[in-house]
Amino acid sequence: MSGYGVERDDLGGIARQLRSGATSLEEAAGDPPGAPEAGEITDVVQGLVGALSTSLAGVVEGCGAAGDAVESGRQAYETAEQDSRRDVANAAGEGA
Repeated sequence: MSGYGVERDDLGGIARQLRSGATSLEEAAGDPPGAPEAGEITDVVQGLVGALSTSLAGVVEGCGAAGDAVESGRQAYETAEQDSRRDVANAAGEGA
């Protein structure tokens, strides 16, 4: 035993949560609130809101990429598992 294990459905769930979170953030970013009236510093506040929107876009991209990476890992894990089972069956003379 290598000391690790994971359920494929658990990995799929994690990937779905990351992708769903990215989608939710992206939808929220599509309708940002207007910059508040802040008197003399209104331009500064608007700049901060813009910077926050840019940062949020990076978070959305990161969450989506993480979800894709987890799903890719899940698929690789499943493929390796199937290949190992087939190899063991073949070695035991049970393979097709």
